[in-house]
Amino acid sequence: MNGQPHSQSKSAKSRDKVFEVAYKYYDYVLWVAKNRVKNEQVAEDIAQTVFIKFWLSTTFREGGSIRNYLAQICHHECLTYLNSQKAKIVDLNESDSSSFIVNEHFSEGFQIREFINHVIADLPDRWREAFSLVFYQNHSYQEGAQAMNISINTFKDIMKLTLKRVRKKLVHLRS
Repeated sequence: MNGQPHSQSKSAKSRDKVFEVAYKYYDYVLWVAKNRVKNEQVAEDIAQTVFIKFWLSTTFREGGSIRNYLAQICHHECLTYLNSQKAKIVDLNESDSSSFIVNEHFSEGFQIREFINHVIADLPDRWREAFSLVFYQNHSYQEGAQAMNISINTFKDIMKLTLKRVRKKLVHLRS
């Protein structure tokens, strides 16, 4: 009898925490999703899914950055959506493509992402690892330096060189 009310209060507390987090971070998560998928309705669906996954999650570690954790979930949900759209485009290209219109924003965004992925793949191993820690795994520079067992200044230098190279390659994409 004592266990049941305790588990209900724990569940209610968990639900209250999720509502608090959703209230605080919904606009940010929606903004991230809109910028990645370029479709407001899809972005709203992804934002809802992010908070559901946060509620069901068992991997969030207390003391971690909730904002970064939500951004990571959002990033993965956006990639899942974009990959499903990519598969649809491939299917469309294999069929009678004259009867279909491909979303220009998606196509352009997808080309840019593919280009960036190619640029990242061409980076030296340590640079790619640092880039991945910061941009794909949402680590701070300090956390990235610790993960790579290097000083924060070395990590900053690696990121500076990495971003300089990525920017230089992106300039070529524009022209």
